Amino acid sequence: MKYLKSSLLKNSIIYTVTDAINKSVPFLILPVLSYYLTPKDYGIITNYNVILSIIILLVPLGANFILPTIFYKLSKLEFSHYVGNVFFVGLLTAAVLLIIVLLGHSLLLKQFDFSLQLQLGIVVMGLSTLFTTVHLSILRLQEKATFFGIYGILQSGVNIGLSLLLVVVLHRNWEGRVEGIFYSTILFGIYSLYYLYKNKYVSIVISKKIIIECILFGLPLIPHVLSFWLRSSADRLIISSLIGDAETGLYATGFQFGLLVSFLTVSFNNAFSPHIYKSLSVSESDLLEQNKAKLVKITYWVMLALGVISLFFVVFSNLFLDYIISPKYAGAKKYIPYALISQLFQGFYLLFVNYIFVVKKTKALAVITIGCSFLQVLFTYGFVVAFGAIGAAYSNVLISFLIFILVLRLSQKVYPMNWFGFKSQ
Repeated sequence: MKYLKSSLLKNSIIYTVTDAINKSVPFLILPVLSYYLTPKDYGIITNYNVILSIIILLVPLGANFILPTIFYKLSKLEFSHYVGNVFFVGLLTAAVLLIIVLLGHSLLLKQFDFSLQLQLGIVVMGLSTLFTTVHLSILRLQEKATFFGIYGILQSGVNIGLSLLLVVVLHRNWEGRVEGIFYSTILFGIYSLYYLYKNKYVSIVISKKIIIECILFGLPLIPHVLSFWLRSSADRLIISSLIGDAETGLYATGFQFGLLVSFLTVSFNNAFSPHIYKSLSVSESDLLEQNKAKLVKITYWVMLALGVISLFFVVFSNLFLDYIISPKYAGAKKYIPYALISQLFQGFYLLFVNYIFVVKKTKALAVITIGCSFLQVLFTYGFVVAFGAIGAAYSNVLISFLIFILVLRLSQKVYPMNWFGFKSQ
């Protein structure tokens, strides 16, 4: 049991650190790239990544979501049939998307200044990412955390190295950053496919039954995943469309600093959520009430600490922008407080959402997150028209606060806690 706990802790740390590094790649290379790329360049790169993220979601049609649920139930041969059919779905979807790009590439060229080659590259990266995603998922399921961490960090390192080479040394401008993402994605996608084939985790046995099963399982989850894309990405496209790529670059730069709070809140939640589940699993009523009181106290102290830390990060971020980032990006400073406040409210959301998971009331939670995501798109568009690009920041903070309040209310309804000195009836 002791070994299990130490192994679980070690794996959790590796997954958390790897995820943090992968998500921090744009932030890590920003100090260098800011001196070689204009805000408009950065805005174009941001839009490219936004479109790439939606293509990555669309290529497998959610079919890959079924794989972790069947990994331990099937033989390796049976599982390989599912992987092969998931890849077949991805190939078909990618082929359709390539045809759409060939027929309608002029629209994206006009809107985002992406050449036909770059548009085709997005689709190819979407398929390549599917190979890597399945590979990493299997490593998680095998509990090969060290290999998972090395692979993820190596991919980020190649991404950064190629991007710096192409932008700084070869002077490829924003295209160099995009090409760095492309080459690293393709390279690791090819290796993942080779690894899966060599280790007999993929076999080409096309089955209509398996394809339908995978799609029926994953397709209903697409709206939920799409809601996260809407919240994190749609504002960039709206700003580019209504204001311009340069302002999108400044907005994206400012909101990069939200990672400072996000990393803290997600890491704390990863450690705190098991404690919540354990504390609320006791059957003795007096002990349960004591545990609930302790959880309330801890939650309020954490909220206070996060608030203070966020204020510190506002000051730190402004100094970082003044002395480390190119002066061309000074306009990003006005977005930083909103980025940090938005992440602060999302951190508060994480403190309360676990009580909803305890009683498995996730359908109501999905209604809140999906509904608010679409609402944010509407607010962002209206606010940008009314207030300029800063309106997107207003919308982001407003919706983050709204989700926090709605989740707090839902958690109190489904699992009453003594948050306000009284219990829900």
